[in-house]
Amino acid sequence: MADLSKPDLQNKEGQEAKKFELEVEEDRKRLILQAVGMLVLNIALLFVALGAWAAANITGNVLLLIVILALFTVVWFVSKGMGKRFNRFATKVHVVDFGPRDVVIYEKADPEKALVVPYKKVKNYKCIRQGNSIRLLLAGDWVKHPSGFQLVDINRPFMASTLDGLQADIAAVMKAHRVNERN
Repeated sequence: MADLSKPDLQNKEGQEAKKFELEVEEDRKRLILQAVGMLVLNIALLFVALGAWAAANITGNVLLLIVILALFTVVWFVSKGMGKRFNRFATKVHVVDFGPRDVVIYEKADPEKALVVPYKKVKNYKCIRQGNSIRLLLAGDWVKHPSGFQLVDINRPFMASTLDGLQADIAAVMKAHRVNERN
């Protein structure tokens, strides 16, 4: 089971002070472009649904009503994805932070719901470089996925030049905390 306690974020005066050795940020250009693209797609789908509704009224074709229901379903799912990306863009939440004692994984845009795992509970890790992204796989007893790995997807199409240094920094932090790299 993962240690879901909050990382040590307060100093002696009670003020919030983030003490992370390495902070991995989101590619903000990617987030905003994906969100705006989904907004445009939603508007286009709504116009297609409006056209299908008008055509169904004129022709009396019942199949067009099924098309309208399918379009509204797609609009709903695209809206959820768009909202997640706009939310991550607005809250400026990182992908993952490596603290002095814990790895903080931000699966959602809410920093209060971050997954906090002590280094001693991480059995091993693996960094897989795929194009403009790094797939960080963390293994341990706290992982709920059947594969035994927690995936941390660091996707940076507009910050691809930073990935080599980031991969080296992740390896250095993990080595400093005695977490072995999986072969």
